[in-house]
Amino acid sequence: MDLGGVGASSSSPQVVLSATQLDFQDQPFSTTSSPLALVVSNVGGGNLNISTIAVANGATTPQFAETDNCVGVTIAPGASCTVNVTFTPTFTNVTPDNQLAQLVITDNAVGTPVVTLSGIGAQPAAAQVALSKTVLTFNSQTVNTTGAAQSVTLSNTGTTAVVITQISVTGVNATDFSQTNTCGSGLAAGKSCALSLTFKPSGTGPRTASLAISDNANNSPQSVALDGTGAASTNPVASLSPASLTFPSQTVKTTSAALPVILSNTGSAAMSVTSIGISGADAAEFAQTNTCGSSVAAGGTCTINVSFTPAAPGTRSAQLQMNDNAAGSPQIVQLSGTAIAVSTPAVTLAPTSLNFGDQATGTGSPTLAVTLDNTGNSALSISSIAVSGANAADFAQTNNCAGSVAAGASCGISVVFTPGQTGSRSGQIVITDNAGGSPQQVPLSGNGVTGTSPNFAISAAPPSANVTSGQSTTFMLSVAGSGGFNQPVQFACSGLPAGASCSFSPATVTPGAAATSSTLTVTTTPRSGNLVRIPQPILRLPYQAAFSLFAVCLFLCVYKMRNTMRIEGWSRLRPGLTAVALLMAIALTGCGITSGSNPNPGSGSGSGTGSEPGPTGGTPAGTYTVAVTATSQTTTHQVNLSLTVK
Repeated sequence: MDLGGVGASSSSPQVVLSATQLDFQDQPFSTTSSPLALVVSNVGGGNLNISTIAVANGATTPQFAETDNCVGVTIAPGASCTVNVTFTPTFTNVTPDNQLAQLVITDNAVGTPVVTLSGIGAQPAAAQVALSKTVLTFNSQTVNTTGAAQSVTLSNTGTTAVVITQISVTGVNATDFSQTNTCGSGLAAGKSCALSLTFKPSGTGPRTASLAISDNANNSPQSVALDGTGAASTNPVASLSPASLTFPSQTVKTTSAALPVILSNTGSAAMSVTSIGISGADAAEFAQTNTCGSSVAAGGTCTINVSFTPAAPGTRSAQLQMNDNAAGSPQIVQLSGTAIAVSTPAVTLAPTSLNFGDQATGTGSPTLAVTLDNTGNSALSISSIAVSGANAADFAQTNNCAGSVAAGASCGISVVFTPGQTGSRSGQIVITDNAGGSPQQVPLSGNGVTGTSPNFAISAAPPSANVTSGQSTTFMLSVAGSGGFNQPVQFACSGLPAGASCSFSPATVTPGAAATSSTLTVTTTPRSGNLVRIPQPILRLPYQAAFSLFAVCLFLCVYKMRNTMRIEGWSRLRPGLTAVALLMAIALTGCGITSGSNPNPGSGSGSGTGSEPGPTGGTPAGTYTVAVTATSQTTTHQVNLSLTVK
């Protein structure tokens, strides 16, 4: 033990080590030992500063390493620090390897402390395992039925961990035996795990296999012999394969390819099939056909084909169920599939028909327009837009649809009516595209007349709308004149639900050669619970209160006059003045303005016709047909709109 050297003064640091030699014994090659600690103490009178601590390797290149909390810190008198040394022997030969080195401490104390390090590398201990059984014999078992499980215990009887690389069943009849285990990837020294095996013979007679365990033990692989006997059944035995069906992703409302389920009768008697059906949450989305009939002979098979037609996106599930006279009836096959929504275009047309009214033969009418909206979620591909019908030649269309309309976009179709003859004329716009319901049609109608009788036509867009009770919605009305028509056209509406009203802006239009438009606004009122309606008498209270307050103030003013008058004079005037003030108050508060009548009575209609809120306090939910009429002198045309109130 180095005490710092001879000649150290009382004010100098002095080193004392807890040991002068550290020995490591029988450390397995290529593994690191637990650390051995060396305590470095300053027993002198000055501060100890350690500049380096190093391992000086010997000729055999020993594998010693140190960590410490000594270097670079000041160790006061009476304090200490610790050096931890580990040993990792290298494998140089098959015999124990004695390795030496020195731990050298460089500091400001007298002398250089040196600690001898030694260690012996040893061969690692081999892993050792043992099996509780090396043979498992199963009782005779009916074919395609599963017998009771048997278990085997695998124990680590050595001092090192066992690494398990594989556990499997091999052999001629390997598929007749199944195993589960709790072993995982290894066993620590002294630990054990359990292996459970079952027997389900696929045929009659002797059945053999082997359970094999591969690991790092010296007797790997370990094995357990497995044997059993398959026995024919005197009853029908049902076997379904596979036990579950999972369909690949399928587009909603399309039908998948059929997947087969094989029903086998492995017994020795005929199996009666009572029913084969599908049940479960989404049973309606799966369908089956089969070749089983009412019976499957012993040893026979039949096929059940199942298809999947999802009705909505997402995961869908059901079960195929077979009722029979075999054990375990009903037999079940789980069914599942994933449905995906398809991206499709959808066509909405507004208006849904065009009526040109009277039009002089041989002259073109004002243009009426149809708006085509793609309300789907993918592009609409239009292959053709044409006019067909008995009088197709009387109608001409132009459009800006350009063959394709993006999702959420729209385009316009313009139509002109030029009757070739007098009388009723009809046709239709035919739109051929890739949307559902193709081809879409817009009926066209008009009346050919002699001469140039002036007339007009009305159309509306959109043809229908949804509105929440208490809110408003709008429609665009288009009026086109023909035959030199130039008279004012007034609007009105009827068929409104209770509590709804309509207004037009402007209320009157005068179409010329070009079509003119007006905006129809339908306003609803909220139902009970959404609006507190104030009775009319309460609304009139402010008038009553104002005049009553005036009367009271007048009375007080008169009463105040007593301060400026002689008592005698006041006594004479007071009764008369009081009577005047009270009479004025009674007269004002009892006049027609505050009697409960409407001070400004009216019809309740704006520009257009409507109705006052109904007795329920709001517009009731429902779908209503609102008739919009356009009138000019003795000529009236009507267009019907659909209004849905929520």
